[in-house]
Amino acid sequence: MNTLFTIEHGAMGDLDALVNIENEIFDRADSQLSRRAFRYHINSHNLLLVAKSREGENAIVSGYLLALLHRKSARVYSIA
Repeated sequence: MNTLFTIEHGAMGDLDALVNIENEIFDRADSQLSRRAFRYHINSHNLLLVAKSREGENAIVSGYLLALLHRKSARVYSIA
């Protein structure tokens, strides 16, 4: 079976997976985004994109990109 990947805006339902990825990828707690930080970015004007792999009906969060948006620029803040 082929695996399909989609890119979606982060949603509250992705929080557990985002925190798990963050804890797995980044070693130090002081450089990790917290659940609270992800919740903030989901509800803000910043861009939180989530990569999901889909096999049948199941969607698994496999990565994310967080970009901080400013009036005339954007900055990639974190990617995992």
